[in-house]
Amino acid sequence: TLPHDVSVDITGTAALWANMDDQISHTEVSSIWIITSVFLVVMPVMFRSFKLGTVGFVINALPLVIVFGLMGLLDVKINMATALIGGVAIGATADSTLFFINAVRRGFSAGMSWQDAVDHAVATVGDGIVTTSLVLAGGFACLATSSFLPTAQFGALVTAAVLLSLFLDIIINPIVLGLVGPPAEPIALPVAGGEEAL
Repeated sequence: TLPHDVSVDITGTAALWANMDDQISHTEVSSIWIITSVFLVVMPVMFRSFKLGTVGFVINALPLVIVFGLMGLLDVKINMATALIGGVAIGATADSTLFFINAVRRGFSAGMSWQDAVDHAVATVGDGIVTTSLVLAGGFACLATSSFLPTAQFGALVTAAVLLSLFLDIIINPIVLGLVGPPAEPIALPVAGGEEAL
């Protein structure tokens, strides 16, 4: 019933929240694709092995996949807080996987058999991974007690991601590395005056 030269824009709090939720959802999907692409490229380069890079990628991706699955199962909506889960969880958990696989790689480079290198990594860096993961989980678990639902959901889900990552790093990662075996290509060990391939 309005004249043709009159335009109408929907405004108000409901419209603003709807637009914000839409932007958050798109941002979350974009972040996941960017993180996946970066890890697929960086991990094989870091470990100088496509095989070890693939193991590292899968071990890092599983906690997020499981947490996002739980969000869908429990009907947890993506909001301002839960949209941060992907980036925060990767930052909180990726270092343990990188640390562990690098410890295995260094042990193998030092002349150990592959299985001995895996066992040595569990014995030497396992305590550190457990301690840091429990500290991180405890810190994020405090957020789960918040009376503000998005913050509580964020704290609970990141805590779950950290604990899942701990389980995967200490229990599953050694088993998988033992099964896949050492990288096929020689590993360059830094020495004085250059690099020496073992």
